Amino acid sequence: MMNGLQIGVRYRKDPKGEWVPVEPIPEQWLLESHFAWFFSPLFVELSHSWWLMSSMGWPFNYREELEDEMVARLVPGEIDWFWAEPDTLLPGYAGLVKDDWNDLYAFGQPMDAVAWLAAQRELPDSQLDRDRHVARTADRVFRNIDRAFWLFFTKPDDEIKAVKQHVAAFPCLYCNEKKVLPD
Repeated sequence: MMNGLQIGVRYRKDPKGEWVPVEPIPEQWLLESHFAWFFSPLFVELSHSWWLMSSMGWPFNYREELEDEMVARLVPGEIDWFWAEPDTLLPGYAGLVKDDWNDLYAFGQPMDAVAWLAAQRELPDSQLDRDRHVARTADRVFRNIDRAFWLFFTKPDDEIKAVKQHVAAFPCLYCNEKKVLPD
């Protein structure tokens, strides 16, 4: 089973009825991806991972200097799935990870991205079946849902604790535990 967290910004309605963060958001967050801030305690460990990423387009905020590298990293036969080996795109470009409908899967060893995606597609059209496949094969999962929050799933409890402790230092954030990726 993969344990998980849901992390996002706390909001409230102001006197004008507009949604605003409960506490001020650090200015630096407006310049970088929330992914970079939420998961920075894991970056040393994540640097050893192999990655499979999809974001209904580019998994990173567009930068011209990344274009050739990203095109070269398209999974064969795919239009919006990318791969990366350790110490390349992540965590070095974590500040550019797109905070909108983004899936990042981390693997502890090389994997065949084409075969992994094919196996995922052969499953019945059930989220539970897809989640089981991910829990059996990936070491970590990062998902952004509609710019609203990030989901993080992992097997090591110490990674959950490290992220929870890091996020607790920011009153503008919430962090809820999730246990929804069964083996």
